[in-house]
Amino acid sequence: MPYRYETHCHTKEGSACSIAPAVELVEFYREMGYSGLCVTDHFTGNSTLPPETPWKERVEFYYNIYAKMRDAGEKHGFKVFFGIEPTYKGNDFLIINPSKDWLLENGDAFAGQLGVLLSKARESGAFVSHAHPFKEAEWIEYIRLLPRCVDAVEIYNANGTPFINGAAKAYAELYGLPGTAGSDLHRTDQKLLCGLETDTSCESALDLIQAVKNGSARLFTIERK
Repeated sequence: MPYRYETHCHTKEGSACSIAPAVELVEFYREMGYSGLCVTDHFTGNSTLPPETPWKERVEFYYNIYAKMRDAGEKHGFKVFFGIEPTYKGNDFLIINPSKDWLLENGDAFAGQLGVLLSKARESGAFVSHAHPFKEAEWIEYIRLLPRCVDAVEIYNANGTPFINGAAKAYAELYGLPGTAGSDLHRTDQKLLCGLETDTSCESALDLIQAVKNGSARLFTIERK
C-alpha cells in the first residue's frame, strides 16, 4: 500500500483565500487516505496578515499554524511538514522545509530579487517547487520561469487546466526537473485531489524531498463524487 502526501494546501488561518481550518485539514486528509501533508500557506501576498506585520511576528504566526497541525497529526501517526508559498507579482513558489531560523534571518530576501530568494532558500536546505508556473490571471503580471533557481516544477495542480498542467510538465521535462503534484486545496468540498505517493513512509520532509529528487515519488489523483 503506497503512502500518500499532499504538497500544496492552504488554511483559513493563514491564507485569505481559504475557508479550511488548519486542524480540520489534518482530519480531512486522514479520511482521504493520506499519510501526511505539506502545509503551504500564502506567506506574502494573499496572507491573512497585513503587509506591514513585523517580520518576526509573521514567521512566528505561520510556524505556529504548522506546529498546531503537526501536533494534531502526531496523535494519529499523520505527518505534517512545514512549507510556505511566497508570491512575487502574482507568481507563486512552494518552499518546503524552510527552517524557522532561516526565515527569521532572511526577511530582506523576500523583498529583493526573486531568483536570489529562491537560491538562498535552496542553499539553506529547503526545497523549491514552482507552483502552477503557467497559470494566467489578472493579478499575475506575467509568466516568470526560473529553471536554474528551483528544484522542481508543479506539473499537476488539481485546480489547473489540462493546458496549464501540460505546459508545466513539458517545461519540467525540457529542463530535466522533477515534478510535484498538489491539490492547491482551499476548501474541503473540492472534488479533485492529488499529491505524491511513495512505497515507503516519509518520516520527515527530507524523506519526501529525496523521493521527489530520485524519482520514486509518483503522482496520484482522487476524484470525489
